[in-house]
Amino acid sequence: MPWKDMLERYRLALLGIILVTGALLRLAFLGEISLRADTLLFWNLCQSASITAGDLLTRWTQFNTDQPPLPLVLTKWMIDGLGLPVTFFTIRLPSALLGIACIPVLYWAGRKSEGTGMGLLLAALIALAPFHIQMSMEAYYYSGLIFGSVLLFAAFLDAATWNRQGRRPGAWFYVFYTAGFAFMVHSQFTGWPLAFLLSGSIILLAMVEWKKKKLSTDHLYAIAAILVAQGVLLLLVPWGPRYILAKTSSPQKEIGQQVAEMTGETEWSMLHRVFASFGFGGTGLRAILTLGILAIGVVVLIRQRDRWMRNGLIGLMIAGSFVAFFVTRQSIGAMYESRYVAGLLPVVLLILAYGLLPGGGSLSRKWSLAAAPVALLLLSYPAWLSATLSGQPTPYLKVTHYMDEHLAPGTPVLVDRWFEPWNELAAHPSSNAVYTFTYPNEPVDQFRQINWRKTAIDFLTRNPDAGYLEVAKSYWEVADIGSWEWPREFFRHQIAFTNDAGLKLRNLQLAARGDFYADNTNRLVVEFFYNTRDDVLAQWREQGREFGLWYGEGWRFEKSGPMGTRVQTRDFRIGAWMSSQATLRW
Repeated sequence: MPWKDMLERYRLALLGIILVTGALLRLAFLGEISLRADTLLFWNLCQSASITAGDLLTRWTQFNTDQPPLPLVLTKWMIDGLGLPVTFFTIRLPSALLGIACIPVLYWAGRKSEGTGMGLLLAALIALAPFHIQMSMEAYYYSGLIFGSVLLFAAFLDAATWNRQGRRPGAWFYVFYTAGFAFMVHSQFTGWPLAFLLSGSIILLAMVEWKKKKLSTDHLYAIAAILVAQGVLLLLVPWGPRYILAKTSSPQKEIGQQVAEMTGETEWSMLHRVFASFGFGGTGLRAILTLGILAIGVVVLIRQRDRWMRNGLIGLMIAGSFVAFFVTRQSIGAMYESRYVAGLLPVVLLILAYGLLPGGGSLSRKWSLAAAPVALLLLSYPAWLSATLSGQPTPYLKVTHYMDEHLAPGTPVLVDRWFEPWNELAAHPSSNAVYTFTYPNEPVDQFRQINWRKTAIDFLTRNPDAGYLEVAKSYWEVADIGSWEWPREFFRHQIAFTNDAGLKLRNLQLAARGDFYADNTNRLVVEFFYNTRDDVLAQWREQGREFGLWYGEGWRFEKSGPMGTRVQTRDFRIGAWMSSQATLRW
């Protein structure tokens, strides 16, 4: 039986296997990954019983989301509507479900465009795509953006087949066109350029068919009306163009540009990162395979003379998305990250699919039979790594589990980045460690002005039972600051908490976020430094000290301050508070 006939005969069974595999990769370990900083907004707002999904829509500007609210609204609506507890699993579940839904949509688009083989291959590629798995496992905006781009791209591919296959717009086209545009523009601002490029391309294809009198005026008006209605809505919502203009003139612009410049990334490094993370990786044979298959796919598209308009529009989408990002980066200081062009994922996957299923003669068929399985096999391992990450990228849960098992209750732990104790680590609380900071140490000018490292030394020497948690290695990459060796000399013990899957994805260049690749710290290895009581006594003897003091039971260690602290004061204070009774040891 020819392989095409076999695919057609068993297509539903094969699609079911692909769908179940993709779902398991996104759901099986969904509750075991540490939250990242950006997702704390979802975590905090979903925990608030006084805030409803409707509030997020009507009072959006009060919640400082910095992005359109659709994914957050869906998350809040599902959790509240179903009465679900707010857990790491439930706040990520809507994103994961949107990620899973991309699989049958791409299958539909591929099958409509090129037949069953292309549909199954596109479904398999996105089911196993490491970038997509990682984005689908965040309680954040990118899963909604990618879902929208998959829907809208499917509508575009369908529109491109109307003349060639003698079909007209069906119900699914209108569903995908309407929902796709809505998800793209109301999920993430970076989706706007591609959303308008895709919508404009669909309108253009429809007009060509209308001029050939192969598309009725009713269909053309319906397609245009959907775009106009959504455009008017975008002008009315508070996260519309007015908000974008305000952001470009905001004081945050300078800070954003400084942060972007510190990463050291460029346009070329971003291009490499995008195609590596969207493909099979960027190292060795994986890079060669990614570039080779992309090159074959581009050649196939160029040689399709009967689809020159569709393929030219695909090229325009890619070029337009990158140009829009680079212009945005200059105006608001966005970092060079592959996630900022995440909407291009289905476009790149289509080119890869054409490279794996080029069609044509017997040589092409032999290539397809060999290349497609090998490519999917190469994706399987990083897909598994993406599903089993312990953090995105920082493994906070590993840190907390260790603190709960090995530290005495109330042990102060100084953290090297001041945001962490009252943000990320507050969402991963320890029953024993009390995470704290000395003074705000960001941005870098503030770090220098307060001489932060001296404040840390003072604190750690005054509190002999305190440990030091080095999460970010703050400003090690800045030439006049450099690495900090003092903790490695002062403390006798250290332990590293490693995001093993994240390290492997970094090495394959298949991690979805730039945090995995930072020079000064990849946040994949968090180090904890501490001294035992015997170590402290030995140090004191070496220093010639005659006595020392520890806080015992009954003391509550607190950090107060004007922001981000549980105890509010006008300035930053640090110390131990006694409850009804307490002990001191010396």
